Amino acid sequence: MKKILLTGVSGLLGSNLAFCWREHCEILGIYNQHAWALDGIKTKQTDLSDPSAVRVLLKDFHPDVIVHAAAAVDVDKCEQDPDWALRGNVTATKNLAEAAAKDSKFVYISTDLVYDGVKGNYTETDPVNPVNVYAKTKLAGEQETSRLTNVLIARTNIFGFNVQDKICFAERVIKEAKARTIKGFTDSFFSSLYTCDMASLLSVAIEKDLRGIYHFGSSTALSRYDFADTLAQKLGYGKSLINASSIKDFPFKARRAPDLSLQTRKLSDATGIKVPTEEETIEHFVKDYKNGINGELK
Repeated sequence: MKKILLTGVSGLLGSNLAFCWREHCEILGIYNQHAWALDGIKTKQTDLSDPSAVRVLLKDFHPDVIVHAAAAVDVDKCEQDPDWALRGNVTATKNLAEAAAKDSKFVYISTDLVYDGVKGNYTETDPVNPVNVYAKTKLAGEQETSRLTNVLIARTNIFGFNVQDKICFAERVIKEAKARTIKGFTDSFFSSLYTCDMASLLSVAIEKDLRGIYHFGSSTALSRYDFADTLAQKLGYGKSLINASSIKDFPFKARRAPDLSLQTRKLSDATGIKVPTEEETIEHFVKDYKNGINGELK
């Protein structure tokens, strides 16, 4: 049974990874401000921006694998408070990378936003060109792990069930589309992946000791409008509940990249697993929602 140090355990991805892996791994989940409990998971409060605390943490637990899912993920807040973004996305990563034992595998959860979204259909070898503070600090986090010999960088876009009192775009469709229409951008594209599909793919990638940069997204892409429309229909809500809109008309504080569609052939070839399409990963999300997985996580 692998020992996994999982940072950001009370976040969207961290909590979902812990939920999916809890029966197969010994997990120590790290949180900073938001405590969260789950049967079978040990958790510990640690400020990852404190290098001495990180050194003690890794010395005491000595994990086989470090999965660094903690991040300052509020894109607009990062733009307004770059120091906050730097602490959460660069300093914390640097501290973990410097304290990691040479025999520990390091998995860094990055983002599709390292690309500028001009051309879309990105491969792992395409040039990066982040367009906002969040993306720049996440890319800097990638660079902080470059000294490690056994690092897997997972560039991803995810959706799932949040354990905190905030919701992702998919959850907003569930919560609001029955009561009123919601907006979906027709000119913003992504290859988003359901967190439990991410957990399955990441587990195999760790077992196969994949190293380097891989895209962990769905194998196809949808606009945010088509994503919301597909999800609403699979929930039985009806097509008319989603209003088409443009990302250009939304008053974001941070610039957004319009087309972040990803190619996932490298991951599929390396793992031997068929990466789900966007529609398939939405179906998995809906199935779990109907089976009450969101309630178990909450």
